Amino acid sequence: MYENMPGFNKLNEILKEFSMDITSVLKDYLFTEILARIADFKAEVEYFEKKYGKSFEEVQKEYLENEENFEIYEDLMAWEFAIEGLKYWEKKLNELKSVFADFRKIQKDNQELPGQEF
Repeated sequence: MYENMPGFNKLNEILKEFSMDITSVLKDYLFTEILARIADFKAEVEYFEKKYGKSFEEVQKEYLENEENFEIYEDLMAWEFAIEGLKYWEKKLNELKSVFADFRKIQKDNQELPGQEF
């Protein structure tokens, strides 16, 4: 797949200096980026939970039952965004784990076939 890209062989040579290949670099990068995003969203959710001492649902219910409070409204919007972002990136992490599990299986199957490289 990458073999026809200009500079691929040189890139592969450089990566071999680090005992790596393009797949491991891509995998490491993606996992690092996704885990960083999860950590950021998780920290924001925890910030609001600590600030209010309650869950999002509890604060939202109280907000809806009381007079409008702009500060709480803004916090609820940011909090909800953080919750949704956390769920989204956790889902992407699971998808990525699945992709690389499938990839490892394909790689293993191809290594067992004589004359096949992956």
